[in-house]
Amino acid sequence: MGSSHEGNMVTDQVITGGVAIIAGAIGYAIAGWVNLQSTSKQVSAQKDQLERRILAKNKQRRADHYIERKVDELMHLYSVLEDVRRLYKRRADVAPYNGISEEEYDELIEKLNEYESAMDRGMIFLNEDQQQKLYEVFDILIDANSHFNKAIDTPESVEPYNFGQRGLSEFNNRFNEAEKMLQEEVKEPIDALETPENVKCS
Repeated sequence: MGSSHEGNMVTDQVITGGVAIIAGAIGYAIAGWVNLQSTSKQVSAQKDQLERRILAKNKQRRADHYIERKVDELMHLYSVLEDVRRLYKRRADVAPYNGISEEEYDELIEKLNEYESAMDRGMIFLNEDQQQKLYEVFDILIDANSHFNKAIDTPESVEPYNFGQRGLSEFNNRFNEAEKMLQEEVKEPIDALETPENVKCS
């Protein structure tokens, strides 16, 4: 009897120990699964944050590239506009008295073509009203070329400070408005590029 009782006690202890080990293993497995799920969620969240930062950074870079291109094109257009203004005024000063040579007239045509090319590239960054100011300058240059063409053979037919059907005052007004518009349009993006955030990122 005693021996059988002791055997039962050992068996119970073994079973109890086995159950405890299994329970511990299950508990460990569950804890491990929970930790794995938590870690997976953290990694996924970090990945999402990283992707959002990359997308935002790429978007900012594209925006900065657009702004830089806009500034470059409009500043080039402004420079060409000033060159055109100086050359045409210089021709208007001398044409009625000394006439102009065919080479000097060809220079006017070349400068007009240069302005037209710069205008075409710059206008994609401007609205319709702003574009109109550039067209108005172009129109007055077309008239002026027809006017200056007469000065090649008959300078006496050319009036002083005249640009075809337009006088010096209208010529200056057209250029002043176009130049002011370009200055204002370039100032804002330049200021944006020079903000502390952009300077820091660069």
